[in-house]
Amino acid sequence: MYPGHFAAALAMRHANPSVPFWGLLVGVGLLDLVYGVLCIAGLESGDARGYVYPWSHSAAMALIWALLYGACFIRRGWRVSAWMALAVLSHWVLDVLVHEAMPLWPYAATHWGLQPYTGGLAGWLEAGVTLAGGAFYALQAHRSRIPAPRTWLSGALLAALYALEFGAAHHAH
Repeated sequence: MYPGHFAAALAMRHANPSVPFWGLLVGVGLLDLVYGVLCIAGLESGDARGYVYPWSHSAAMALIWALLYGACFIRRGWRVSAWMALAVLSHWVLDVLVHEAMPLWPYAATHWGLQPYTGGLAGWLEAGVTLAGGAFYALQAHRSRIPAPRTWLSGALLAALYALEFGAAHHAH
């Protein structure tokens, strides 16, 4: 889902240009960064059969990570801080669209995820999220008179990320 997360960061950046773009990029990927650290620590795990991520990807912990990350930006003002927290929360929301089991809190019996209900459409949902975020970015870039090469480069990077992820997913099966 990386391209979808980065597309969300692009869209958020152009919804509020005063927010540091690097902060949004880190924010939308923060839950996966935390997941990696927790895997190394032995607290979470994952393989081709599934993932166990109660401390990085549960709704309750996503909210806590979002608040902590947003607090890191409080000196830049409450709006920037709120956008950074929103970037982290967007990760969980987008993951619910394409994954099967996002826990509501660590080790909860209740999970949310649309993948079981969409059949083989999860990849298409991810493509739609990526395209929507990229399109919003392109529209806002055009309105803001951002140079076209920069807009095309962003689109090309999203497409390359999606192609790499799509290829890796199909190679794993």
